[in-house]
Amino acid sequence: MGNMWQRPLSVLALEYKADSHPVCGPLTKGGPALLARQYDVKTEGEYVDECHFCYLVRCALVDRFPEYLAPRQVYELAEK
Repeated sequence: MGNMWQRPLSVLALEYKADSHPVCGPLTKGGPALLARQYDVKTEGEYVDECHFCYLVRCALVDRFPEYLAPRQVYELAEK
């Protein structure tokens, strides 16, 4: 949705449109598989389940969408 430290949570909630969100849109329309295809994320190796696959895809997109996929610590990445 965004960063509640930069914009009030009430504003984020009111303005949130999942379909047009760059991360949530693909997730709501087709899950992590669509998110990976839409942004050409190549996942190598195995994953335990859809949740793990989603995590791996989001990890690959952290630098592309830092305003939405934050904080970096969630993805075990150091702050820039």
